[in-house]
Amino acid sequence: MNKISFLFVLVLLFTNCAKENDTVPVSSNHSRTTGSSLFNPQPNSSDGEVRSKINAFRNLLQDVESGSASFRSENMTIEEAKWNIEANLNATYSRADASFTKLDKSVDFFSVSVSGGTISNQDVATAYQTALGQLTQRYNSVQYAGKEIIVTDVQIEEVTDTEVTFKLMKYITSADDSAGTLMPDCDIFTDPATDAWYAIGGFGNCPGEFGFNEDDAADVFAKELNLRIPNPEHHIYFTDVENVYFSPWQPYEFDNPADDIPDDSYRDFRVWYTHAALLDAFSCLDIDEMNWYFCNLFDIVEELQPEGKDFCHISMYDEGIASVQWFHNGSIFYGKSFQCPCAPCPPNVPLEDCPVCC
Repeated sequence: MNKISFLFVLVLLFTNCAKENDTVPVSSNHSRTTGSSLFNPQPNSSDGEVRSKINAFRNLLQDVESGSASFRSENMTIEEAKWNIEANLNATYSRADASFTKLDKSVDFFSVSVSGGTISNQDVATAYQTALGQLTQRYNSVQYAGKEIIVTDVQIEEVTDTEVTFKLMKYITSADDSAGTLMPDCDIFTDPATDAWYAIGGFGNCPGEFGFNEDDAADVFAKELNLRIPNPEHHIYFTDVENVYFSPWQPYEFDNPADDIPDDSYRDFRVWYTHAALLDAFSCLDIDEMNWYFCNLFDIVEELQPEGKDFCHISMYDEGIASVQWFHNGSIFYGKSFQCPCAPCPPNVPLEDCPVCC
């Protein structure tokens, strides 16, 4: 069997595709000590207002738990319920500035009754406890040393006249010592022996024999973009989280304006892509190719950044379409960032035992 045929077989067996529940290996054997300057949360002018809203909802939760709650106040809109659930989970349990090498992603759903387009405060409080239970269950099941929740994203999945279904996306990391000084620029791959990677399949460094269940270029790009420098004096959390999917042609075509030969699979797009017939020729990304694609991804993260929001993290994958096209894709997460002067709680700690500092 020739090399290209063998590569196709391996790719079909081992390619890393996006799944609803999966653990993303983010370059666990890569030891660079620079931090991405993409993660640079700025002070938010609405900090006091957000803290007041979070604490008001916390008080509601505690009143419900103690049986002293009065539900005479107005119901919440669906958007208000979504915001309160997400913001409180993140403010209480998430550390967005945690450094990490592994990222566990999981998805759950929960539904809440709707009447006249609104949700009762009691039902919102119950929905929050359901979401917290799902987060806690996943947190307890993840076998990472030093695990921390980096962010929780609540999305509106479906709305009917009588019910709304929310999608709960949970991201749990393993802490490490990878943070260091901010990298001066995006040309960070310098050693041909350790910084050249197969583009797909978890095949490891190249050229050479294929590895199995190792990293590939997509994993390495994600880790380098996600590196951050945690501050032990406080923790950062996000509200109003949103994720933007990207691929070589979404959300718009990331064409390479300097491409001299269109559709030849060599730098046609700013995100890695190739035809299946040319996969063998372009499967190994040397340090020049690694730097070129990484610098473009660095720019894309900034280009897609919504106004008023900061970069949180990125998930990246390699994917194939009917074994005809192969490419990198992923999701970039952004949100409004806030700082707390205390550490977050693990989700399995009772709310009354958590420090109220944000």
